[in-house]
Formats: sequence, C-alpha cells, structure tokens
Amino acid sequence: MKTSAQKVAVVARLVNVRGLSVQAAVGHLKFLPQKAAVLLRGVLDLALRRGPLENDMDPNRMVIDSLWTGRSTYLKRADYKAKGRVGLIKKPRTNLYARVCEVPEKAVNSFRLKLKNGVPDRAAYRRERRAARPPFVRAHQQPRATFWPLS
Repeated sequence: MKTSAQKVAVVARLVNVRGLSVQAAVGHLKFLPQKAAVLLRGVLDLALRRGPLENDMDPNRMVIDSLWTGRSTYLKRADYKAKGRVGLIKKPRTNLYARVCEVPEKAVNSFRLKLKNGVPDRAAYRRERRAARPPFVRAHQQPRATFWPLS
C-alpha cells in the first residue's frame, strides 16, 4: 500500500481484537475517515470473499486471528537541486497482513479476548497462552540421550 506503516497501524489497532468477527470489523471500519481504514476494509472484504471459495469457510463464523502491519521497501528517487547537488525522495510503502480463521458456532463468543473496562485485556490472554505451553526444562534437567548404542 502507498502509505506509511504508522498510519495503518493506528487503524489496525482499532480492529485488532482477537476473535472479533470479520463482518463486525468491516462494519467498524466503514465509519472511520482515514485512508488506511478503506485499505484495511478492502483486505477484510477480500478475506470474506475468498474464504468460502478457497478454504470452504462460513463467512458468519470467520473471526480475526491476527492482524499486523510492516514497513516495506521505499521507492527512492533522485531530487535534483541547484549547483549539482542531489537529494533523495522517499515514498513509504506498507505491508498489511490479516489472518482469519473459522471457529465453531459455540466458540464464537469465547474466542474473543476478555474485556477489562471495555478494553481488551491482553495480559489475561498472554497468561492463558503461557499456561497452555509445556513447561520449560533447562538443558541440565533433560534426560541424557544415548548417541552410540551398544549392540
């Protein structure tokens, strides 16, 4: 996209609630005046159109799994000045990635982040993810592997 990553990230943070349905996110983006909202809405509309066709997803059960932006390479041009001097004109570009998934009908509401005073509680989400991981085992606590078995 021909815009800066910071401008897109501001809009992406508004709808980057894990578990928000894609249709609800598109509805939120319709009322934002920023150019980045139009571009992000186009990405989510594309996911709504391509999901049922390519991955056999139900559009009513599609939710945002993750949404992130990244800086891309800049378009650089010479800016010729007086007395033989040259500067650079840099044009920013942005990559926008959206990962959507389909959840079962019963899990649509439980997939969302817990809210704390109307704001997503990301710390609670991190605690749940950390609890689901296997415990960390240090190298000296792991069982020793035998590399040369005796026959």
